[in-house]
Amino acid sequence: MDDRLIFLDVDGVLNSHAWFKKFNEKHGRNASIAGDRDGKGPSEHIDPKTVERLNRIVEVGKADVVLSSTWRAGRTVTQIQELLERSGFRGRVIGKTGHGFNGERGLQILNWLELTGNEKATVVILDDEESDLGRVLGILVKTDSKVGITDEDVMKAVEILKGER
Repeated sequence: MDDRLIFLDVDGVLNSHAWFKKFNEKHGRNASIAGDRDGKGPSEHIDPKTVERLNRIVEVGKADVVLSSTWRAGRTVTQIQELLERSGFRGRVIGKTGHGFNGERGLQILNWLELTGNEKATVVILDDEESDLGRVLGILVKTDSKVGITDEDVMKAVEILKGER
């Protein structure tokens, strides 16, 4: 499915401020530092409700995922896949962007597309931060970090992947 790609940020897209608050209330005030009963903090958990929305984009848009989030640091593609699957992800993670370019995700995404020979892929970027690349090309679905990805965001992403936008 490499012809349709989702470049995915995690915090602000899959994990929202509301989800972090709920996680900390459930696991204690300092859960962000100490973690849950298994010693795993939010960096090892992803909101299953937003993962289900990601699943809809993957399934309806017939797309694979490339991680562009800071969550890619220190994790292999296999580890990222497993982490998402623990929250119900049913899709396929095929890569992660590199670093560099002064942290500009748009340039990191362009570099990944070029290095992998996917320059002609249909792309959607799911991120809670602005991206020059995404904004200029009309392929950014900018989420609200307070709530994460919404059903409306899902519809926009699918429209982009299907070439309807």
